[in-house]
Order: sequence, then C-alpha cells, then structure tokens
Amino acid sequence: FDVVMHFMAGVVGGLVSYWMLAHSGLIWKVESPRKWLPVLTVLLCMMIVGVAWEVMEYFAGLTGSHESYALDTANDLILDGSGAVLAALVAGRKRRISSTGSL
Repeated sequence: FDVVMHFMAGVVGGLVSYWMLAHSGLIWKVESPRKWLPVLTVLLCMMIVGVAWEVMEYFAGLTGSHESYALDTANDLILDGSGAVLAALVAGRKRRISSTGSL
C-alpha cells in the first residue's frame, strides 16, 4: 500500500504542480524553450513535498522500525519522484498535442 500511495501521490502532485505552474506563468511560459525545464520543476516541487512528508513522519513517530527507516525513506522519495516525472511527461505531451493539433 505504501508503494502505491507514494507513486500516486507523485503522479497527482506532479499533475497539480504542472497545471499550477504552467497556467500561472511563474516558472515557464506557455511553451518553454527548454523541454526539460517543466519536468525538473515538477520533480523539484514534489521532492520538496516528499521530504517535508518524511520529516513529518519522523517527528510524529510514524516511522515504525528505525532500522530500515533510511531505506524506506529513500524508496518513498524515489516513488514520489518517479510519479512526478511521469506526470510531467504526460502533461507536457498532452499540452504539445493540444497546442499543435498533432504529434
């Protein structure tokens, strides 16, 4: 359950981050001159949220076994990041298709 939850949190959070940043114009305009900029921006946003979540878990005592905490945290952050990258790639592709009308 933990694996699915972290991956889906990355996907949903990534889609929300992409939508907010793309429509606000704060980070990149409608078409970014660098194709990798939206992906890295969404990844950075989700890594900040993921690290904050892991810190909250630690201080709230929700870590369970302390022996495997570092491995569990690394796994959680990898899943958060993977979901965020997938979301940014899918959102960017959909955006390019809808703006040009074709691939």
